[in-house]
Amino acid sequence: MASACHMAGLTTAFIFSLSCLVSASPAKEPTDPSPYCVFTNKSSGNGGSSGTAPNKWWLECQGAGLARTLTMGVNHVENCDPNATSYGVLCEGGLFGPPRFSSLFHREVCPWFCDSWDKKTNMSVYHLSTMARYSNTTAWAATAAQRLLSWGFNTLGAWSSPLLTGDTAEGVLRVPAVSPPGLVYGYTLDMCVLSSPYPLVAVAITEGSVCKSGYVCRLMSPFEHRFAPNPLVDVFDPSFAENCTEIAKRHCAPRRTDTRLLGYWLDNEIPYNPNYLNGSDLIGSALRIWSAAGQGRVTMWLSSRYSGDIQKFCSAWNVHISNWSELASINPLPMSAARTADNTAFMSYYYGSYLETATAAIKAVDPNHMILGSRLLSPDDALLKVMGKYVDVVDVHCYDAVPCTQLMVHAHEVTGLPVLMSEFGFRARDSALPNTKGAGPLVMTQTERAAAYRDYTSKLVSLPFVIGYHMFMYYDEPPGQQLFGADSNFGLVHEDDDVYEVLTKAFTGINADAPGIHEQAEPAE
Repeated sequence: MASACHMAGLTTAFIFSLSCLVSASPAKEPTDPSPYCVFTNKSSGNGGSSGTAPNKWWLECQGAGLARTLTMGVNHVENCDPNATSYGVLCEGGLFGPPRFSSLFHREVCPWFCDSWDKKTNMSVYHLSTMARYSNTTAWAATAAQRLLSWGFNTLGAWSSPLLTGDTAEGVLRVPAVSPPGLVYGYTLDMCVLSSPYPLVAVAITEGSVCKSGYVCRLMSPFEHRFAPNPLVDVFDPSFAENCTEIAKRHCAPRRTDTRLLGYWLDNEIPYNPNYLNGSDLIGSALRIWSAAGQGRVTMWLSSRYSGDIQKFCSAWNVHISNWSELASINPLPMSAARTADNTAFMSYYYGSYLETATAAIKAVDPNHMILGSRLLSPDDALLKVMGKYVDVVDVHCYDAVPCTQLMVHAHEVTGLPVLMSEFGFRARDSALPNTKGAGPLVMTQTERAAAYRDYTSKLVSLPFVIGYHMFMYYDEPPGQQLFGADSNFGLVHEDDDVYEVLTKAFTGINADAPGIHEQAEPAE
């Protein structure tokens, strides 16, 4: 393990300023040029997320002091604090409480997301080690922010600490009195997660139970448990729109005039095709687990697609029903070419309805900030064809040894939008971690890991429509029973917060070079 590496030059004043949280005073709506973050492909200036295709895409955040650059970020810049009340809601017993699925989702259940929490020991090695070093999470956050800036990063990626991004526990955005200049953040809303019930470990909730601090609950079937932690949410149920409205009111409205905010992610890796639905398809899964309203929307859509001709439908699907409502009772549904084609079309309808409902809730209270999508692994055409109307970027995750260039080129061509690599990563064997779980190529040494990151990012930003990258993640995931079960060397720092010097030195160069490489980008062949 590396020797302790405290940040040299970190001033007491900086730590103190970060600790002094103040309520943001009411701000006037800005005039042009807008201070808010935008993705632009115009040759210069603050152009919004539109323009002519041949030009390169850039990030402009006038209010945060960022101009003609890329978003270069790190996910999970956070620290478990079981006594924190950042969101005004504590878990059972005032702490993280008994391990449970719902402790994953910090927005209304736990203080904030904690990827290093060990379900077996009910503790976080990373949190304990950082508290031994810094005494409190505020001092830790100041150090983390200063480190990121010194390494050339400009964005706090998904699931970062409210000590850096600000919290909205009282309906007003509370931010550090002196927010680190040049550091913006993306905010993950988890709209599907917070609209789906999650059980205590091995115990399904019952109808009418209270969950998610007042959010609507319903019975989760054994089949539905298999989708945790990424639920296949019934976006047609009235409760979904209600929950989106409430989430936006709590977390977006207070951020309306925050010039440090890059934008909102709606969710993370929601399921929509057989690769993520345990071999089933969207229609088959929906008919098994959704509410009556959702099932009715599926059959209504099918009826419309077949012009109400149920016999034509039965012939195409090889089923025998006399009423559309009987379809939900057929289990399993037989596979057919017609079912595959209909399911693909329904995916577009489903995802479009999801985006329409979720983004409308956000824009009603915050029209100023971008919609960053729903953190998709590899979006199908069925999703891409409806995204352009609702989001400002196609965000993808690619843990291959090289960027998924063909996927990104296609996504840009279909949508006309820029592309953000919002998750990728490399691991090394010399980290002394098992590295048996988690995505991403495994190399031998930190030197090889640093070289892999440089090669990957250089290829990535050589594409003119790419808007940036967010690496996964700030700290290593130690062995144990973490909430996501990983035990891998993903971090810029060890589990005791010591810095991977070779890697961070490499990223300092990578981030410094990235805008220049992007400036020379040519259209992909």
